[in-house]
Amino acid sequence: HKKKHKKKHKKKHKKEHKKHHRQEDNTPAGVKPIGDEDYYRKAVEFKVWLKLRGATFDELSSDESRELFSKFVSHWNKHKLDSMFYTGLPSHLTDSVTGFTKHKWGFTKRLTESDQMTLASAKDSVQVATNSQQRKQQANLPGAGWSRQKLEIPRRREAADDESASRDLDRDAERRARKRAREDHATYLDEVAPKATGRDARLDKRRAKDAQVHGAARAAEGLQDGLDAASQGLDLMGTSRDDDLQARLQRRQAHMGRREAEKAERIAGLQAREKAKMDSFMRDMGIAGLAPGQRIQIQPRPPGE
Repeated sequence: HKKKHKKKHKKKHKKEHKKHHRQEDNTPAGVKPIGDEDYYRKAVEFKVWLKLRGATFDELSSDESRELFSKFVSHWNKHKLDSMFYTGLPSHLTDSVTGFTKHKWGFTKRLTESDQMTLASAKDSVQVATNSQQRKQQANLPGAGWSRQKLEIPRRREAADDESASRDLDRDAERRARKRAREDHATYLDEVAPKATGRDARLDKRRAKDAQVHGAARAAEGLQDGLDAASQGLDLMGTSRDDDLQARLQRRQAHMGRREAEKAERIAGLQAREKAKMDSFMRDMGIAGLAPGQRIQIQPRPPGE
């Protein structure tokens, strides 16, 4: 009976010793403790743990991810994690951190567990290295320490640039409208009073030149005739012809004055007719009565023109 009691006591003591040993490492039965060397083997569980804490593995640098993995190891070994980390994570959590979908490529079925672990480790290494490199490049950019507000272009400057560009466009449109109005006016004048071309143009030019030369010659001859007659009168009659000479000079001046007045009247008539044509053209174009600086608004042409 004593041997049986002693054996039972020894078995109980051994069971309590095992229980006490498990309580020391807080690891459930059948689950082995992990260490920092299991960084790649427990990558999926680590990513899910980060996601549940509101962090993302892709946003961490290599040093940050290693530091957080040490905390994950501590929680794992102390059995502070949810039971799903030890019994198996649901697929919707693993898919959300690995980017996998329900679709399975055919070649993945032929990969062993070791190959799949190697592939996942390589992918994690590339992501960590890429994130670290991107952070270094962003830190080396000129003015990376400035606030975003200081780097933005002031809205007032953008508005001024937009207003300046709008004014330039308006000026270009106004210049094009004026050019078109001049071209239309020239076309209108050609239709109403076409210019002479070829031989007719040369003849008109010659007639105008001859009239100018002959008119000047006749005026000089008339003045010379009057002076000659006055000289002859003075020679023949003496000073008694002074009154007659003065009268003739006055008549000559009056005649020349009438000719100048007629010429001015003809010029005024031509200018009036030209102004009337221009006013008519401006009314037809819908641009009559424009104030200084006012923009030209050309009305559309009637259909069929």
